[in-house]
Amino acid sequence: MSFLSSFCSCESVGSLNVTLAAYSSAVATFYEGRGGGCGFGNQNDIAQPPFSSKIAAGNRALFKQGKGCGNCYAVLCSANVYGACSGSPVTITITDECPNACNNDPVHFDFSSTAFGYLAKAGQADVLRKLGRINVYYQRVPCNYGNQKIAFKVDPGSNRYYLSAAIEYVNGDGDVASAEIQPAGSRQWFPMQQVFGATYKYNIPTGTNGPFSIRLTQAESRRSLVAPNAIPANWKPGSRYISSVNF
Repeated sequence: MSFLSSFCSCESVGSLNVTLAAYSSAVATFYEGRGGGCGFGNQNDIAQPPFSSKIAAGNRALFKQGKGCGNCYAVLCSANVYGACSGSPVTITITDECPNACNNDPVHFDFSSTAFGYLAKAGQADVLRKLGRINVYYQRVPCNYGNQKIAFKVDPGSNRYYLSAAIEYVNGDGDVASAEIQPAGSRQWFPMQQVFGATYKYNIPTGTNGPFSIRLTQAESRRSLVAPNAIPANWKPGSRYISSVNF
């Protein structure tokens, strides 16, 4: 996967001697993290593993009209510029959109307060937060949630004729370029439509039943995988179902 940018610098960013050969520059601020723009849930949801609040909202360059939901980035700030910075990269996931003023910058990360603190040296998180807005360096990296499998969080507004679900914890590219659904007893795959962010829907024809298998395709690598019987026949609105697969 070609996640690396073309920006090149050999500047050291602190005692860890991390060079910036693969990094591009951006701006970072912070807020109370949430996943609304992608459908990943509220602040409590995002605080749980595997996100563990290591998340950020992105401006249009990162959010990509929702197609950037789930992308992972390694981000750091320079101890040579801000004394509180560790110079160590922190890997975050895009879970929301930062609109309006964030688009005054070419690339803008709006971190959760927790993630912003991870950019700092030990004991210096509040010092860094008091700056409010800092310059950072970033690069796209593969997502790696360890043994976590892809989850499908069914929207509370779903019903027996309408199934909508957010697709979470995707390894590799992290994003979803397309989603398809296969009902029980069918050999045909039906396209799901993006509602917003990483949330996709399927209008369920009368007489169509689960369990439903889901086929996902990623944007950059174009890899696909099938989550068999990912959503059970007795699925319920508002429930989260953990599949048996990940990229």
